[in-house]
Amino acid sequence: MLKTQFLKYVITDTSIRGYAMRLAGPNWEDCLQELALIICEKSEKELLDIQGYRNFWCVRTIRNMNGKRGVMAKYRNRSITKAEKDEIDSATWEYSKRCDAGVLERLEKMHWYQRELFKCYVEEGTIRKVSELTGIPSTSVFDTIKKVKDELT
Repeated sequence: MLKTQFLKYVITDTSIRGYAMRLAGPNWEDCLQELALIICEKSEKELLDIQGYRNFWCVRTIRNMNGKRGVMAKYRNRSITKAEKDEIDSATWEYSKRCDAGVLERLEKMHWYQRELFKCYVEEGTIRKVSELTGIPSTSVFDTIKKVKDELT
């Protein structure tokens, strides 16, 4: 009984539908169906617990589904043709090459200490590893890396 009430609410409520439309775009109906499936999998006790904050729970679930690794990620990019994808990839590649060239040019103009410490940071991945490798205190490494990042952005 509670499941059917909950499902009716989700399907008929315009605010939930609007939120799904904004977040999932053209896949908003699939998003609402996934939400209904999640509700069907809940027990009566769980639904009773959720009842007090039902609207918040629905919105939060929709947001979680539409995150980078959410359930709705499988529906993304389905309507893009291979030619469009290739065009997007080539444009992205050209843009990243231009950006990389600009960053490398600005990096070469920096003081040798900043440049080499930043290169080491890029290779090692963490400030702690750079600090251990160079013997420079981590606070000094952090300050230098932060300054370089600020200058490059």
